[in-house]
Amino acid sequence: TDVAMLPYLPQNDEDEMVLFDAGFSYNMLLASPEYIRRNGAPQSLDELKAHPLILRESRIYPITKTLEHGDERINLDPEFKLRYLGDAFSCKTAALMGEGIAVDLSLAYCKEEIEESRLVPLLPGWHGTCCRAVRRLSQFCREVNF
Repeated sequence: TDVAMLPYLPQNDEDEMVLFDAGFSYNMLLASPEYIRRNGAPQSLDELKAHPLILRESRIYPITKTLEHGDERINLDPEFKLRYLGDAFSCKTAALMGEGIAVDLSLAYCKEEIEESRLVPLLPGWHGTCCRAVRRLSQFCREVNF
């Protein structure tokens, strides 16, 4: 049986999938202690523009285009040093190796690294958004496997 967890609700136009609500996904800006030691921790969005931002990009995952803090929102425009690396594994690996600040990794996916202080939250309250501040998670399987 194929089962997948996604940070969005996939299209199901032909009802070939059975979808289940799996809660919410949150993220925050994360960097390794080594990155912070070498480059310092940004204390403002203006300072953040001097740091490489590690972002996910794939054909199935919505691209993060903004940062939010409460009602405040800022576009990730060309003033930021954006590095699109593909999947969550590649982005987390790059952040752990000190290559920049991860923007859109799920807290659940980085829980162990945060608890062990291998990834450190930066700019409290700010988080990346692809299409909304909090993403609904979905689990699904093919109808034929259900």
